[in-house]
Amino acid sequence: MPRYTDLELQDFAPDREWRIVGDLVTRGKLPSRKPCDALRRQACRFLKRWDRATPVDVEKLKREYPDIFVAYCLWANQRSAKWAIEAGILTPTPFGEIGAYLGYAESVITTYEKLFFQVRDRIGTRGYVHNMIIMPAISQGMHGRDFDYLYKVLSFCAGWKVFIDFLEVGEMGAETENWLQSSFRSRLKKLGWMAVHRLEVNQYSALEIVDKCIELQRLEREHNIGSAQDQASELMKDLLEGNSLTIIPSAQSLPADERRALAAPADGYTGPYAIPQEVEHATGKAQ
Repeated sequence: MPRYTDLELQDFAPDREWRIVGDLVTRGKLPSRKPCDALRRQACRFLKRWDRATPVDVEKLKREYPDIFVAYCLWANQRSAKWAIEAGILTPTPFGEIGAYLGYAESVITTYEKLFFQVRDRIGTRGYVHNMIIMPAISQGMHGRDFDYLYKVLSFCAGWKVFIDFLEVGEMGAETENWLQSSFRSRLKKLGWMAVHRLEVNQYSALEIVDKCIELQRLEREHNIGSAQDQASELMKDLLEGNSLTIIPSAQSLPADERRALAAPADGYTGPYAIPQEVEHATGKAQ
């Protein structure tokens, strides 16, 4: 039989330790007196007194359990530095360095990790981190105020140095710029792969796909993605050639008998696939 509940053995959530503490307090139990349960025992005593604490009791708790008190306040406050702390824990960065940057003692960061975000020993297991922590951001998409997932993805994938460089005001360093560009290129490739499998390419959808690829080209130019400049063009070419459609790069002249050379351009369109407005019908060549 498990010593506490199945919660301890089967629940792999990052805050599983705090859940166990809550379960023990609810049932009126205390952990063993073994050294390995010392922090859990202190946390149970803290939580039991916190639930019915007066303002005077709160001051006593702050003095008697300083690290647990600060760690709990950070965890309970959505506007605290908790997101940055958890982002740092997802990297191999020493707790002392994380605390020094954010203005907290190393013991506070250690206590926070043990009680509320116990993942440091699993950051080498990328599957666990992706499925238990980062997957919600990938499956649901991040919004402007989702600092939680944004910070975690950035720190876990790019590292602590890139993470703090991204946060700070001012020009980003070369390492951060390179990582962001590489990340943007990877995202484009994934979106292209998804498009290939989700869109039915035929004579009816070809123009819509061309428009999407042109939009990707615009994004590439705006973000100055060096080695990815032609990715959207290649994606468009592969999609349309897969449907037995002829692809002629815009930098080349259209054949004299190409019907697109004789067609009027779309109103106001001047993009990379625009047809010249002046056509010499006598020779069939675009001017």
